[in-house]
Amino acid sequence: MFANVQPTRSLKSSLYYDRALRNPEKGGKVIMANGVGLNMSPTAQLAMLEAYVNPKFKVKAYSVVISHSDEDNERLKDPKFRELLLHEFVNECKNRGIDLDNIPYIIPEHTNTDNDHYHMLMLINHFDGTRIDTQYLGKRMALAAVDVSKKYGLHYPEGWDEREERKKKHQASGLSDNKRERKPRTRINKPATPGITPVTSSKVGLSEEEERKLKDRIRRRNAIRDAQQRKEKEDEAKRQAERNAKEAAKVQEQEAKRGEKNGQSDDKPETERKVKSGFHL
Repeated sequence: MFANVQPTRSLKSSLYYDRALRNPEKGGKVIMANGVGLNMSPTAQLAMLEAYVNPKFKVKAYSVVISHSDEDNERLKDPKFRELLLHEFVNECKNRGIDLDNIPYIIPEHTNTDNDHYHMLMLINHFDGTRIDTQYLGKRMALAAVDVSKKYGLHYPEGWDEREERKKKHQASGLSDNKRERKPRTRINKPATPGITPVTSSKVGLSEEEERKLKDRIRRRNAIRDAQQRKEKEDEAKRQAERNAKEAAKVQEQEAKRGEKNGQSDDKPETERKVKSGFHL
């Protein structure tokens, strides 16, 4: 038996997928539920689940896919045995601190593959709106599926036993997570170079000569930076002045053209200028 847990933010899309409304050939028959009627329509089941949702949680629910190995096909032909395994899985989840009695959920069955599998949609909160304990939720539900598989002689993911054995050895050694003893660091003094007298000073850092050179480099660097900034400002001021001059020339040219069009050019003598009036006698 396998259990894969994924968070979901959309109850509608998850429930409609689990109920196989868009793909009826998947099956989608509800096998178990808590707080939701088994024979209700998908719309009514969705409304009941949404009534239990705490709106302050972005993640609304968890989608759990419960499946079996191909090597167990012969034993899983009996629907009563499959239902027994599902009830055992729920009980093992309770043993691992997942209080499914106080959590709204619905479990439809899909029959479109060689192995019938289940899609469990469980809310992230209890009936009273409080958040469930989601720490290592996926691992706890996966271990619950492993426990059921061991109990009934079914196949489960490879590597679980080796990992549990390594975990037990690690805990038995007394070196739990993030609690390993660290060896104190020892500073190794390098041997003095022949011909060079070591500097004996209580002050750790640069010598006076090195500090003076460092300050000179910083001063030169700041001077170069300030000069570059001044040059950039001057160049920008020149470019702005050129843009302003071009804009003023453009405005003057437009005004001259407008004056010529109206017969008011300054180049013509006063007697040749046409006077246009809005009034006609």
